Amino acid sequence: MRTSSKGGDFNMDKPGQQVLERSAVDVTPEFVEARFTVGLPAQGQGRSIMGRQAITLLTERLPEIAKATMVFPSLDAQDVQRFVECIEDQCVLRDLIVGAGLVAFVPNGAILPRLSGASDLPMRGGNLIPFVSPASLEKSFKLPNRGLIKGMGIPKGVTLIAGGGFHGKSTLLDALQVGVYNHIPGDGREFVSTDASVVKIRAEDGRSITSVDISTFISNLPFGQNTERFSTPDGSGSTSMAANIQEALEVGSRGLLFDEDTCATNFLIRDRRMQMLVSKDNEPITPLISKIRSLYEEKGCSSILVVGGCGSYLDVADLVVSMESYVPMDVTAKAKGIVSALPIGLGDEGNIPYGPVSSRTPLISTANVPTPDPAPATDTEETGAAATELSRAGGGGSGRSGGKSAVRGRTGHLITFSGTDIDLSALEQLVHPSQARSILDVLLYLQSVSGGKQKTLAQWVDEIEGMWDAKGMDCLDLQGWKSGELARPRRFEVAGAINRFRGLRIM
Repeated sequence: MRTSSKGGDFNMDKPGQQVLERSAVDVTPEFVEARFTVGLPAQGQGRSIMGRQAITLLTERLPEIAKATMVFPSLDAQDVQRFVECIEDQCVLRDLIVGAGLVAFVPNGAILPRLSGASDLPMRGGNLIPFVSPASLEKSFKLPNRGLIKGMGIPKGVTLIAGGGFHGKSTLLDALQVGVYNHIPGDGREFVSTDASVVKIRAEDGRSITSVDISTFISNLPFGQNTERFSTPDGSGSTSMAANIQEALEVGSRGLLFDEDTCATNFLIRDRRMQMLVSKDNEPITPLISKIRSLYEEKGCSSILVVGGCGSYLDVADLVVSMESYVPMDVTAKAKGIVSALPIGLGDEGNIPYGPVSSRTPLISTANVPTPDPAPATDTEETGAAATELSRAGGGGSGRSGGKSAVRGRTGHLITFSGTDIDLSALEQLVHPSQARSILDVLLYLQSVSGGKQKTLAQWVDEIEGMWDAKGMDCLDLQGWKSGELARPRRFEVAGAINRFRGLRIM
């Protein structure tokens, strides 16, 4: 809040609709600590602090704010209790659905559409259609505070979300995508619950790939390029999707989300006519449809796909849900009938064994970082505002990183690490810029320690998560800075940022 036109700003990290572990407030048995910044009143273009006003600000106004916000009698006890119980129930529900053999759950009455493409707030108005589960897919769970909750359960396996354009397919997938997080009461997606290991996969032209075994999907490249340790500074749609899947499995994903609109078509499917036109000997890509069954049966990794044109996926689906005017319908029996009546088949490219998923030992070093290109403009253009630089405390100019490090852009989708840009925009399950700040801390930490330890990428993210669990979000700062602007990312987005660093080396 601002107390005057000449300064006096109190700024705390503003949360969003998702409930994340944060460093803005530290709660211990002994005390509650709030972390914020203060813009002291100044004059002369900010060169001189206005002492008397600063004294008033810190000794009178600040205690008033603390008393109004941090002392329990000043709060609405019922609101606090409802909030805590809502989050507790969501944590319990996520465990219950996994135990019940589900990969996701959408409660009856959920409000999935958002206010706009630029807002994560729930939609309001007369055209709003609350979610209602098909009877055949309805599941119920008993929560400790709310009691009984009912909704649509999506079982493990291969699930298709079909339907006409603008009928809610992607809206449902978007809700499942952020269902890995708890949501604040009133969001509308409070009890949309997804297995916490589910990862959204998309094509990502131009991404850097370092020593990933993509031979499961891609082999026999021209000029004999090795796809068991595939590296490129400029991945294509298909190679980036192959790498994204393998990297997610490498760090423990048990479920993947795909939207046909954001995938490379030649990676999703190769129909019979194209198989006849281009022989397998001349086609290096084994499409996802040929591996999606073995992905589940061999690796235990489920898939949920939004499809509007790839009807061949009906052959490999366990469940088919059709969205009709935002209402889900179980059309699995109808889909299987269509498969029987109009057999297409996958020929020799159907249900192929999945193949290996390799563990890699990374080294985070700036010694072999290429000269950085100018920062891409997409982050600024999407937000409609000039990009800002939100430097981590001690990160820029402190010497600990060997160069400039910052989180850039209002969306936090661009990290500058030691002068090198890392584009995180394809990591769609990052929901707050403060998660990107935490990822930057991880990179700085690994830069200082990874050279002396030989650990796999999965072991590194295990270590990072263990440190966060034991010591809190700011434990990675090598100079001991206490930051109030960190939020916890998932292991998959941490690994995703490491994998996209153009200076990554694999030992």
